[in-house]
This record gives sequence, C-alpha cells and structure tokens, in this order.
Amino acid sequence: MKELCKGSASSCGPHVQCGSWAIRSADLIGALVQLTIRTGSLKWEFNFLQPGDQIMKKQWGVLAAVCAALLVTSACGSKKKAGDGLAVDGNPDAGIASKEMNYDAMGSDSGTIAGLSTVFFDYDQSAITTESRRLLAQNAEWIKNNTNVAVQIEGHCDARGTVEYNIALGERRAIAVKNYLVSLGIDGKRLSVISYGKERPVAQGDTEAAYSKNRRANFVPVPK
Repeated sequence: MKELCKGSASSCGPHVQCGSWAIRSADLIGALVQLTIRTGSLKWEFNFLQPGDQIMKKQWGVLAAVCAALLVTSACGSKKKAGDGLAVDGNPDAGIASKEMNYDAMGSDSGTIAGLSTVFFDYDQSAITTESRRLLAQNAEWIKNNTNVAVQIEGHCDARGTVEYNIALGERRAIAVKNYLVSLGIDGKRLSVISYGKERPVAQGDTEAAYSKNRRANFVPVPK
C-alpha cells in the first residue's frame, strides 16, 4: 500500500500532545483514507475508500484541516491548570472531581461529608430552629477548616403549594441560613444561595414523614 501523503498535528496548537493523519492508496482506482488521531487519552480512527477520480490534493488539505480542528478542540477542552486540577476555562463543576474537591455532588444531602449537615424547617417557615442552630454551628466550623472551598446553600420545600411560591420560600430558607452562618463568622463571599423549590425532593410520598425531609437547606462544596 503506497502512502500518498501524511502529516502531523503537532503544529495545530501548543496544547496538542500528539496526533497524525495519513492517506494511503488502496489500488489504482481509489484510495483508502486511514486516520488515527490521538490527544491525551483520547483516540479516533477513521477508514474509508474514496474513488480515484476524487483524489485531489485540495481534498486532502481539507481533510487534514478537519483532523487538526478536532485535535485542537479536544486539547482545549481538556486543559488543566498546573498544580490544582481545576479547569483553566472556569468550569465550576470540574473542581468537584479534583483531589482538593473530592466531595459528593449531592452535598450534605448525601450524608458522606463529615461535619457538613443538611438542616430542616417547619412547614411553610424559613426560621432557623434550635436543632438547626446546633447543626449550623458545626457547619460553620467545617467551612472555616476547609478554606479551599466555597459553599452553595440550596433551599428546598415539600410538595405542597405552587411552584412559584415554593421557589420563593426555598430562597428565603437559603438566605436565612446564609445570614446565620455569616453571624457565626463565615465570610459571606464564600456562600452562595439557590432555590429549587419543590423540584428536588429527597423523599417521595405524600406523608408528613416525606414532607419533613424535603423542607431543608442542603450544603454543596464548590471551588472558590
């Protein structure tokens, strides 16, 4: 099999680790185009036969340009910031998977983050209960001791009431929790709030037991 042309993707961009393309003749009436593209741990392979009357230099150039674009796109999407494992391009979710941010994406609702607990509310209320104050004091210590993270406070509600009402109620709950943590010495810039209303229950069913578990504020560590 005769090689017609080949190239390297090393000039496509500084972040491309390796990559190559090659076009080889299969017989007198056509060409077998074989592409192998590698960048980091990713690899693409393409094989197809093209009629001889379509074998033109311009087409190979276009094909090579497509390969280079794929390589550069892949490389740019996988760039990392040296030393901390966080995405250079500002993807906030990337930090969750890094060593420094190895926390369950469900946050305190998962029950797997020692020292960080979900707090609960009475029906149709955003006031901080006595039990919640005790848990929030522990959460404040966790936040103080984990200076490499910020915390997103999620406000949640049970299934009763309209979507709009519960979004507003969830927001009031999240804000009440944030304000209480600030009163315990936490920098407010490390805390953000969001309300999911009744859209993300942790317990299913139309019972008070289920309702009480869904009226909550969940704490999710995020990159600073």
